[in-house]
Amino acid sequence: MPWQTFSFHIKLPPEGCEKYWWVDLVLMDKVVGKVIEEKGKEIVPWLFHRRALSAAEARRETLRTGKPQEPGHILNFQCRATREAAEEIHVFLEDCAFKALGLGQLLERVSPPIESEGELGNEDWPAPLQAVWPFFIHAVSEIVLQLVRQTRKEKGCDHGVTDLQQVERCYREIQEHLDDLWQQHGDRFVEDIREQALARCEPVRRELEGLAPQYDNIFRHQIKALLGYHPLLRTRQRPSQ
Repeated sequence: MPWQTFSFHIKLPPEGCEKYWWVDLVLMDKVVGKVIEEKGKEIVPWLFHRRALSAAEARRETLRTGKPQEPGHILNFQCRATREAAEEIHVFLEDCAFKALGLGQLLERVSPPIESEGELGNEDWPAPLQAVWPFFIHAVSEIVLQLVRQTRKEKGCDHGVTDLQQVERCYREIQEHLDDLWQQHGDRFVEDIREQALARCEPVRRELEGLAPQYDNIFRHQIKALLGYHPLLRTRQRPSQ
């Protein structure tokens, strides 16, 4: 079954302002989460990927990597699905994000699914890592989604939150809670997620554990990216809405 990639294009704030990281969490929890609840077993492994670069950051990354980097804030949801199922999922994601949650002020579009037959991950990675990578990042995505939902309940914003300002307040607090966990526990927090993810990766756990020592920096980097870690977040100006 082919891979399908759904991309949520989130608006960037004015240069120098805090990005709308909390919108990623709303989409994971209240939009994609509904698809996972309904079709989870049919689309495994599913996974998230978060990326956000301002124009200035994109220029710096282009210079650093030697590869053109485009500015933008994108949340990708990737899963195994037929073309027909992917089209159905896309309609639901659009309707839920724009109509049910009213995120049109901050969300530019939900791109139609892009289908691919190859393995996910960096094309420069060795074949053994590419083959098992989706199972690992699926487990990490599952853990992060559970953290978001658990924190939402603990913060008491689990019921009746429909107004966009209330939604923002709730999910901004959730992202800040993830940041706090990072600041309090450092790499131990990442290591705990890594170990939990490996434990969920049967039947490819042995292969992943064999690759982990050599590619541990890749494992950790992807976990950090999915957590949306941004150490300068609270020193930046929040954009006016």
